[in-house]
Amino acid sequence: MTAQLTHHPAAEAAAATILWGTLGRVFLPPLQVDLWRAMQAELPLDLAEWVAELDLNDTLRVDDLIGALQAYPEHEALLVHHSGLFYVPPVRVPLNLGQYLDGALNGPSLDALERWHSAFGLHKRDDFYDLADHLTAVLEFLALVAERGEPGQAAIFANTFLLPALPRLIARIEVEAVDSPYAWLARFTHAALARCYPSDGLPTGRDRPRYRIRPVGDGWRRCTRCDQPIATERELAVLEKALTGAGLPIDHLSLCLDCRDAARGWEHRPLPTMRR
Repeated sequence: MTAQLTHHPAAEAAAATILWGTLGRVFLPPLQVDLWRAMQAELPLDLAEWVAELDLNDTLRVDDLIGALQAYPEHEALLVHHSGLFYVPPVRVPLNLGQYLDGALNGPSLDALERWHSAFGLHKRDDFYDLADHLTAVLEFLALVAERGEPGQAAIFANTFLLPALPRLIARIEVEAVDSPYAWLARFTHAALARCYPSDGLPTGRDRPRYRIRPVGDGWRRCTRCDQPIATERELAVLEKALTGAGLPIDHLSLCLDCRDAARGWEHRPLPTMRR
């Protein structure tokens, strides 16, 4: 992989395709010794070029990645670390982005991703056993969108799924294993995406990317004013879809009934009592 972003759209797309595809692969379990060797030897050199190309030297030092990888001098050691962090139950750090966007697996973000796949004529490979919202799958799909999509589609996709979810993923890794090489790689992935696909110039208001960050934890949507639970994310996703399909607004679904009434200037008063 060689860092060579230029101002020519075709060259930019080709370079981005290589970068996102490479980053997607490094989050897979290092089952093969060849992947471990590439991460130890080639990956730091390639990412050093990208750090320089994207002007990330002030926030990311490749020497830190090299030091973190040196803590796993054998293939089996990195495999055990990866499995213990991302796969062994109870999973310490989920790599499924739906956990950070919906607070649960199989939520509306997965449906949205599958709609993107269908639009590009894609179906999941038989040898890929995780969900479509796995970080690797999402990065590899971004590589495809960058290569084949219309201008601006890659930025919309990144700002809809990856950029909202990655800060929460990074925070989880830093709590569980702050010195992990995957912590550095996740930070680099987020920084590179933010640099390549800034939100400036994206549609705003009703036309903005509609998949928004949702609360993490118990699967409930909470009122943005009082933080009280409103309903489950899955229930509200069904309601949002119906309202949007009918051309009706959905902003009121971010408030509980009490706060919704207060926003309209209504107030609750006790009912008058009957006199005897």
